[in-house]
Amino acid sequence: MTVMRRLVLSNVLCGGLVLGTGVWCGAVAASEAKPAAPAASARPSVEVRTVVRRPVASSGRIVGTLQAPQTVTFQPQVQGYLEKVCFDEGTVVKKGDLLFEIDARAYKAALAKARADVQSAEASVLRYQKDVDRYAPLVKSNAVSQQDLDHAQASLLEAQASLAAAEAAVASAQLNLDWCQIRAPFSGLMGKRLVDVGNLVSPTLTPKLATLYQMDPIRADFSISELQYLQNLDDFAAGQTGMDTDKARQTLGA
Repeated sequence: MTVMRRLVLSNVLCGGLVLGTGVWCGAVAASEAKPAAPAASARPSVEVRTVVRRPVASSGRIVGTLQAPQTVTFQPQVQGYLEKVCFDEGTVVKKGDLLFEIDARAYKAALAKARADVQSAEASVLRYQKDVDRYAPLVKSNAVSQQDLDHAQASLLEAQASLAAAEAAVASAQLNLDWCQIRAPFSGLMGKRLVDVGNLVSPTLTPKLATLYQMDPIRADFSISELQYLQNLDDFAAGQTGMDTDKARQTLGA
């Protein structure tokens, strides 16, 4: 009985010794861990601005489309084979640039013939004019009949009419020859080429060769709601748009 009490007492003492040692170690560790010093709080920066009263232009987002103010569709005015295309699709061309060239050999020959006809008509006019000048004094002396003079005068009028027709033919032939070269009437952006080199073109067979669009200036078309329209008119009346009021009213159709 005495031995068992000693064993129990020894166990209690050992447990107390171990527990005391753990508490003491924890206290030492706690005393060694020092709390971190609080960080200095940064001062927030505050931006200060002076309030200024001024008119602000009204603005908004509106979907619109850009349209060229001028558009030209090129069509052949003479018949012939297309020899050259002198532009690239989607490129900007200048006024007077050569765009298309049609075979002009037949039209050059027609112009040469028309000019030759003019020379022939001029020779006929000169000959009949001399006949009239020669017969006029001879009629007074009855050396030549009045009928001969009348015939010479009529022939002169016919020759003059033939000369006028020949000159008109020259102008027509020159116009046809000029139409063999199609040039840009203004600067702009070329569209898609619709006919390739080597094809036969004519005013009836080929309705369109290409299209030229003017880019400077350019027009923007858009539509707005009735509410936006009325609000803009109120802003214009109050002078709060930052725009020329008269110009803005013309733009909106007021």
